Order: sequence, then C-alpha cells, then structure tokens
Amino acid sequence: MVSKGTVYPFTGSEIQKDLYKRVFELLASVEDENRQWRIAQTIFEYMLFHFDEHKQGIAVRYAKVGPDHEDGIHSLYETSLYGTSPWPMTVQYHAYWGRTHLGGWAAELQRMQRWDARDGQQHRPIDIDLYEQSSCAYPIIRGDALAGVLMVSSTQPGFFQHPSTWQTVRDYALLLNLAFAQSDFYPLSHIKLRVMPALSWQSAEMQKVYVPRMLIATRQYNLALQDAERQVRDELELEFEQVARSQDLQESVNSGKRDAR
Repeated sequence: MVSKGTVYPFTGSEIQKDLYKRVFELLASVEDENRQWRIAQTIFEYMLFHFDEHKQGIAVRYAKVGPDHEDGIHSLYETSLYGTSPWPMTVQYHAYWGRTHLGGWAAELQRMQRWDARDGQQHRPIDIDLYEQSSCAYPIIRGDALAGVLMVSSTQPGFFQHPSTWQTVRDYALLLNLAFAQSDFYPLSHIKLRVMPALSWQSAEMQKVYVPRMLIATRQYNLALQDAERQVRDELELEFEQVARSQDLQESVNSGKRDAR
C-alpha cells in the first residue's frame, strides 16, 4: 500500500475552457470510427493532470455496458484505465464490473456513488483494487439509457470528501457523454448486473487466458480482430459469472460447516 503521509483532498476547480474547446473541435472534425476514442483519450489525460496535482496517485477508468442478454445486461466491461503511480499509465487486460463494484452501483442506482476506506463497513460488498482508498463513480446516461460508468480512484482516503469534487467528476462525465453515439446507450431497464469474481482474480485469469483465446478465435473461426475481441469478452463474461456463483456457493457451504461446529 502507499505509505501514509499528508493527504490533499481535492477541493474542486472548474474544468478549463480549453478542454471544452478541444472536445468540440474533435466532435466536429474527427470521423465517426475514431471520434469516441479521441475524445475519451483527451478527457482522461486532462483528468489525470487536473486531479493529481500533488502526485499522490490517481486512476481514471471507464467501463461500457456489457452484452445485452435475453435476461438483461450482466456486467460492465472496463475499456480504459489511465493512471499515475502507483497505478500503471494503462493496462492491457481489463475487468468486468458487477453489482458489487462501485461502478456497478452507479449503473444500477443511476446516480453518482462514492466509497472511502475511512467509512468502515459498507451497506453492501464492494470490490476494490490494490491501491484504492477512495473512489467516485458517475454513470453516463442519456435520457433513459446508459452507455457506461466513469470512475476516478485515489490512493488517499478522504480525497472525494468535498462536494465540489463530486461536481467536477459529474462535469467530466457530462463532457464524456458527447463522445458516444446513440447506439452505445442501452435502456436502463435492461441493467441486471450479476456478481463477478474479485478484481485480483480477474486480473490473474485474464493474463493467462485472454491472448490464447484471442488467437483461437482469429485462427479457428477466421474472425477479424475486433470481432474476435468481442466474442472472447462475451464468452469470458459468462464464464466469470459462473465462477463467481461457484465461489459464493462454496463460501456458503463453508460458512454452514463453521456454524455447525
């Protein structure tokens, strides 16, 4: 964990107008297939500089809505992570956010959610990563539809304690909304998140299986890279969901054995 030192809560400051100008320029000039990535990258890089003035460690993440199954959407899939030390600048393998993730709460409840290590026991379980001590998540909503969730995490407890901080995260989320096409949004009524395995388990498993599964999908099924990625992500989502159910069942069995002693 990061060593304890002086904590600098983010007290909030407005997004500079040059970022708005740059986003509108990209919106007007970049072709459709590249627009989302270019706008999101611009916003995320600006967020790192804005939130981490004191170089204590910030992670900015975005997770998009997962596949829409017959019974609804089971998870959000993390597509972007931009970090400052001790987080990496970016990561190759991403995670699925379920109903025990702060981002999952924001998606289900359709409003901003915060978590802080100082608050003690939460009213429901939450998945956190190795360095995370406080976080703020905001859903990307257009009308009655959801595209995903923007989340900012800090190595410092209390970082999001000031109300103006929540407003700043909200402002970034509203600006990020411009990056997405209407087809990226799914009805809020379809959000039926499931429990997913712990983030540490997912990271280790992704490093083992993602690339081999991608190679199989591209060679055996003759899929283009983008189609192969989509197929593998969809398959792994259902497999991870099953792992989480099995883990919960085993935990219940073990708990019952302990109670019987």
